[in-house]
Amino acid sequence: MAALHAADEATIIRELDAMGVECIEPASEREHATAALMEAFAAFVLEEQPRQSLAILERNHDGSVGELQGGGEHAIYRVEITDDDESVVSRLLRAHGHGLTVERIRGHMLRRGVDRLENFMLVLAFGPTSGQIRHIDAMVPNRQLCCYMSRDCPSTVVYAPDGPAVDSGAALVALWEEGGLDVPAALRRLLVEEGARKLEGQFKFWRTIDDALRCFGKLYQPVARRLALTCAPGTLLSAGGNDVHAGPPTSSPRMFAFAVGVPEDAGDAPFTDGDGEVQYNAVLFHLDLCCVLFGRSDAESKVFLLRRLVKMVSEHPDAESYSRQLGDARADLAGWLAKLIGALPTVDHVLREAAASESLFCTETKKSRRQKRREKRRS
Repeated sequence: MAALHAADEATIIRELDAMGVECIEPASEREHATAALMEAFAAFVLEEQPRQSLAILERNHDGSVGELQGGGEHAIYRVEITDDDESVVSRLLRAHGHGLTVERIRGHMLRRGVDRLENFMLVLAFGPTSGQIRHIDAMVPNRQLCCYMSRDCPSTVVYAPDGPAVDSGAALVALWEEGGLDVPAALRRLLVEEGARKLEGQFKFWRTIDDALRCFGKLYQPVARRLALTCAPGTLLSAGGNDVHAGPPTSSPRMFAFAVGVPEDAGDAPFTDGDGEVQYNAVLFHLDLCCVLFGRSDAESKVFLLRRLVKMVSEHPDAESYSRQLGDARADLAGWLAKLIGALPTVDHVLREAAASESLFCTETKKSRRQKRREKRRS
């Protein structure tokens, strides 16, 4: 492994370890042999036979191929890994024909307290990509596993947060006030006094605002450091907790296997449907917080919340990505967000429109990516 920026590799590994993120390199003879097979497979797909491989992906005969955000000029493909001999991944492995199997990939990733793999997929891009918007996948008590296959593979970027934890409504108010903002009294009361109140209706899955912030509150914190490595084939990144992370920008083809590692004693937790797939970036989480709060907020509080959104959107003005993640059911909200991005930096009229609307910030349910895929297949 090697560091991707100024800090040395050992320092980055120590910082990642302190955050509960392990970088596990091949150790045994079998692990080294598996890593060599992974490297050869990635080279075959991405460099030696990219046209043949891309044709297999684009035929997508079993509906297992999709795209992830962050691709840019070159798409980032995600391909479900199953034991079906006729699946897209099985066809790619068979075309390579040098002994790497689904079972061998799974065995390489099943270690250190992981009982089974969910949301098991191959992630690959045939050229440079722009990188993802930083986000959190709800993981506790599960682990996020990335097994890198291509040579000199940029790892997932993990962001170390700065300052006190934002793990409750009161902590969020404190963050804003310490930053010199005058939080409206009505909003302050909602977040401080009612943060632990159980939510009903379509945001019942949040449980409470405090529960949601315990999981996703790091998205509000400033970034202290961006931690990333260049990994050799067979290296496994195992991340626990709900860390802010993103797929890196890349300058060359890239391939890795991804899975949610479920421990044997995994219990119930907020924001999981069995595979820990509810995902938020800062913009989409704050949009949903607005949906939770707007029905009980005065005009001053609404405008304050919307102005916080402007700063977030300014950092990542990617209307297409937000629209894709919001989905057809929230097309009105996605359209308003695109209007906001298009109006930057003069946005007062767009904010007034949203604050006056009685329907724009309605309480829509946040669905997991697995639920969305199931609905797409059914349709």
